[in-house]
Amino acid sequence: VQAAPNSTIDQTRLYATEIHDVYKSFPETAGIFQLMFPSGGFGGMVTKPWSERTKTTQQLLMESMGPARPAALRASGQRPVR
Repeated sequence: VQAAPNSTIDQTRLYATEIHDVYKSFPETAGIFQLMFPSGGFGGMVTKPWSERTKTTQQLLMESMGPARPAALRASGQRPVR
């Protein structure tokens, strides 16, 4: 999570909570960790053993990022990759 330099921990926590909820929604999740500061933070998901899941961590990562946006919907100022 990257937040504005003048963010408060409460503002950053709003985004951290959303990330937590996304990770928690996967049945493959065994645990979640997060370390937050007012200006941002980091975290991750611990997956269940292979015997209890079929998806790879790469698949879970892609799903956690949501649907891909077409080039026309990217944020302004970003160039499409060719």
